[in-house]
Amino acid sequence: PAGHPASDESVPKFALMGTVTAAEFRGYRERFGLSAESLADLLGVALKTVQRWENGHRPIPWGVVEEMDILATAIRELAARPCAEHLLAAPEAVMMIPRAGTHLGFPASWYRALVDAIRDLLMLEYGDKGLTAATFRVVYFDEVEDQK
Repeated sequence: PAGHPASDESVPKFALMGTVTAAEFRGYRERFGLSAESLADLLGVALKTVQRWENGHRPIPWGVVEEMDILATAIRELAARPCAEHLLAAPEAVMMIPRAGTHLGFPASWYRALVDAIRDLLMLEYGDKGLTAATFRVVYFDEVEDQK
């Protein structure tokens, strides 16, 4: 209902859940396409700290939960949305991503997660045109190089 915290867009999604369990925390990290090591670097903590949060050996601090919400928003608004809008306007919707390694400082797994985020965004927020655009092709960089 109106006025309920769950309907308030300004409330972070993680805040609606109260505390985040170890399994939920790991699921978010995996959905972001980040290794535990990459997330530790982003959060400025030791790898062992992230592992302890994911194993349930340490409670996840509220500040980390807030950082995860900021990361989710950044991925959606600063990466997925511009790509989705580009794909909507493209005559032939194709996205090239790395198969392995890192590109522009992000691991290949992050790009695969980005593809999922773009498809979700297109299907949920852009109507019929978004549903059509969500069928975009994904090509690995090395596949393009092999064709040259």
